[in-house]
Amino acid sequence: MKKAVNILFLVGAIVSLVTVFVLTITGIFLFSISSNTALIRRLIEEGVITTSYQGSESEVIQMVQTTLRISAVFVIIYSLFAVVCAILAFRARSNPNKLNCILNIVFGGLGGITVIIVASILGLVALNKENSQ
Repeated sequence: MKKAVNILFLVGAIVSLVTVFVLTITGIFLFSISSNTALIRRLIEEGVITTSYQGSESEVIQMVQTTLRISAVFVIIYSLFAVVCAILAFRARSNPNKLNCILNIVFGGLGGITVIIVASILGLVALNKENSQ
């Protein structure tokens, strides 16, 4: 069971690192789009970006820019949770204990890494079996 948990933690750490890469690219992309007023204006005129916000053209563009920037900030925060999740997964592989498993469950949930949540639950079960013997 310990081997399966170690493999799941390794897979979860790799998934976390891939997630960090994708989310970082997405955050950079959102920030760069939010500063391009001409592109946002064209996307609104072509109907690619639709909004129910009633206001002048400049107000709508400002609202879309603000929304994109806020989205980018949340994507970067989500990416940071995935970084912590990857670090904790590597820590749990080298030093399996209840605290590491519980932290992995918490940050696996915050980072959206299901494999690490499963590995942590199985790790807790394996630790309880080990302690009861």
